[in-house]
Amino acid sequence: MLCMGAEVRHFENRSLKPVVVVSTTGGRQCMETKSVRGHLDSGTSILTGRATLLVTCQVRYVLDPFKVKEFEAYGKMWIPLVEKFGGKHHGYFMPGEGDSNIALALFSFASLAAYETYRSQAATDPECRAAMRYYEETRCFLSYERTFFRPVFE
Repeated sequence: MLCMGAEVRHFENRSLKPVVVVSTTGGRQCMETKSVRGHLDSGTSILTGRATLLVTCQVRYVLDPFKVKEFEAYGKMWIPLVEKFGGKHHGYFMPGEGDSNIALALFSFASLAAYETYRSQAATDPECRAAMRYYEETRCFLSYERTFFRPVFE
């Protein structure tokens, strides 16, 4: 068992194989493998009954290197907006060592369909439109690429 510190999360297991469970005990995050009696085709957590996060979107941004602070402000706008529409935002990863103009964002939804619903709803949401206006005013990034992943833990 590996321990660190956060919330309870479970990842879908479509077989009878063990499933990775991340939970918090006494302020420490613990990751362990548990046996499952049955399968989780519904995509729900074995402990909470909530939908599991199955699709993670990575957005790779090429930043204007003179507008990194503006991009960070832009990213902070989107974190609660993704959560508002049912996703789990894992944060923005700003340039550190190496390239000074590349940033990443990671967020997850229960399915690709849930992600598409988020995109559709975000297009007309006033807060999302305000975030897009901020980008249009600052031009804090030059381009972006979206890639979708599914988590594998065993």
